[in-house]
Amino acid sequence: MPISRAMGEWLNDTVEAAEFMALKMEEAKAAPRMVAMEMHSYALGLTDMTQELLGKLAKDSKGGGSQPSAAAAPAPLDRPPRPVIRGGNLPKNAQKRGNQ
Repeated sequence: MPISRAMGEWLNDTVEAAEFMALKMEEAKAAPRMVAMEMHSYALGLTDMTQELLGKLAKDSKGGGSQPSAAAAPAPLDRPPRPVIRGGNLPKNAQKRGNQ
């Protein structure tokens, strides 16, 4: 998939969130306390949802079902992967990825 298409789809998917935040920023100028309370309520709702999800995942992993074992999971990276950028030129003194 071309990068431009992927970016276009991502922007299309996130436009509602960007519009929501822009509206909240405008509202915050007029009524900062009210917007802060709304954002706090939103964060508490997310906390409840994530706690519920984590509880479900913990319960599912104890059941032994078709969940892969921890040994089968890939080892975590000690550093984040580098993004792939095409079309750019590397400096002449750049190190190769394996030599770091």
